[in-house]
Amino acid sequence: MIKIVTHDDVDAFKKKQSDYETVIAGFFMVNCPACKAFKPEWDKFVNDCKKDENSKVLITEVPHNFISEIDFDTSQLDGFPTVFGKHKDETPKMFKGDRTQESLKKF
Repeated sequence: MIKIVTHDDVDAFKKKQSDYETVIAGFFMVNCPACKAFKPEWDKFVNDCKKDENSKVLITEVPHNFISEIDFDTSQLDGFPTVFGKHKDETPKMFKGDRTQESLKKF
């Protein structure tokens, strides 16, 4: 899990992204009511994924002010919170399921 809060985190994400089969990116905006409501489920999802030591999934949490700096196609992003996932060499797909830990795991 890479939580982007500095430019160094952006660099780390760019370097590590190619090492993983799947990348899941959550995009959040500070003080957004919908983001605050979704965050507990997102955190449960992240914590479950951290438990799997053999996971080939990189999860990143991106605040709105770093979106343009990461190497990830966010052209479909039209609000917050939004989650995208992509497998190697594929176009990112937007998560459209229920905002629950279970739905995120299925995605």
